[in-house]
Amino acid sequence: MSKPIVRTDKWGLQPSPDVRLHLSATVNEYRAYCKALNDVVMGHWSKLTEAKSCCAAVEQLIHRTSQHPNPKYSYVETRFYKFPSCLRRAAIEFVKGQVSSFDLSASYNIAARYLAYQLKLTRRKDGQVAKDRSSCSTPRMPVTLSLLWGLGSRL
Repeated sequence: MSKPIVRTDKWGLQPSPDVRLHLSATVNEYRAYCKALNDVVMGHWSKLTEAKSCCAAVEQLIHRTSQHPNPKYSYVETRFYKFPSCLRRAAIEFVKGQVSSFDLSASYNIAARYLAYQLKLTRRKDGQVAKDRSSCSTPRMPVTLSLLWGLGSRL
């Protein structure tokens, strides 16, 4: 059997200064849209994880249609009027991935702090977690799950 021949070409883009300005404006608008969507997705994350389609659920929250004439977050559509649907869906999926990674990292770190507490790796001599819970203080335990995995291999 012969292997199929795959041809790959690389073409460098050389946009004119005018096109470069339009590309930059598009990227800035996309980033602003993702930032606005981040608040929506973070606020409804528990419901969105249970939804059949996260993208459709977020669109119901932000996009006005004949079936959903009053979206909960109408400011998104007001601010980003006529935002292309392909970019809207790509932004929703991008933000979903960001929030999912953040949620996963947070749960791993919570598990790491609990394991560090159980293994008596806290900085306090009595093994208790510090009572100060203000966000301005130093971290209670500078421990992550990857650090504990490294310790587990040495134990």
